[in-house]
Amino acid sequence: MRTSSNWKEKYHIFWHDTDKTGKMSLAAISRYLQETAWKNAEALGFGYNRAKELNQFWVLVRQLINMDRLPLWGETIEIETWPRDVDGIWAFRDYLINDEKGNRLGGVASSWMVVDGETHRPQKPEIVRHALPILNEKMALGEAASKIVIPENCESIDSRLVRFTDMDYNGHVNNAKYIEWAMDALSLNNLLRPFQNLLINFISEAVEGESVKICCSPPDQRISLKGSRKKDDRDIFTLELW
Repeated sequence: MRTSSNWKEKYHIFWHDTDKTGKMSLAAISRYLQETAWKNAEALGFGYNRAKELNQFWVLVRQLINMDRLPLWGETIEIETWPRDVDGIWAFRDYLINDEKGNRLGGVASSWMVVDGETHRPQKPEIVRHALPILNEKMALGEAASKIVIPENCESIDSRLVRFTDMDYNGHVNNAKYIEWAMDALSLNNLLRPFQNLLINFISEAVEGESVKICCSPPDQRISLKGSRKKDDRDIFTLELW
């Protein structure tokens, strides 16, 4: 029986993990966070395979990434993660990101839900119940990922048609793709700058063939964006960068 809920995984930063600055992109960081979370959850007995047996699956709902420094191409990083708490339908997971010498690069707070495999309605995460005695209540950032409120004066700056390569194994757009969409939209409108912090809320699914409108509020210290489905104007994600 495991006596610790923590999990550590090392990753080499490859060329495809970086953007044109040579630094690791926030989208790539998000992908490695997800991979580390899956490995930790599997080891603790409440990962993808166990959820599938129960006709459920995990969904990432909110994520806050605060980076002190973005790693460079060729570096090796270590991501440490742990399930922090369960509250109602919410399950919280935090992460620390260090360089290969153990120096802190950043921290992450995330909020997850378990949803029914058919109805996609949230379920209480009973799948985690057996692991509660070893949950680590330490917070990586001292705060949880919060809800984003996008200002009403949000102007359309781009649109995306969901393609096959945007999809993941669950049949909807992978969470890191939304970050890439946001960066592309900002670059097209000359609003891109060297962001090291990101807060994103995942609100509803986008599937292949759908068209997504991306809008942006007037630039400030933080840039706020949202993506909404064109056919019904339903919000899919909201995002802040700074």
